[in-house]
Amino acid sequence: MTITKEILQELLEKAEQTERKRAYFDMRNTEDDLSQRVLIAMLPGSASPIHRHPETNETIVVLTGEATELLYDAEGHELSSTYTESRRIGEC
Repeated sequence: MTITKEILQELLEKAEQTERKRAYFDMRNTEDDLSQRVLIAMLPGSASPIHRHPETNETIVVLTGEATELLYDAEGHELSSTYTESRRIGEC
């Protein structure tokens, strides 16, 4: 699958119409595919709740825009982030 500017633009437009300011595009080939391949458009004001993946990894690739990563310990206390700078990486 090729991720095009048109796919990204459509996803951003869908996100603008939602209360949570986010939209998803499933990139799996079949429903039997158990991978977590998904594009997520998250507009300013959107946030992902604190969550853990104790048995798997989570890879996040920012295609456009910027993101802030916050890390928490097992009790939910915020730790310092791995990344110390934020920058805009491109335009859709």
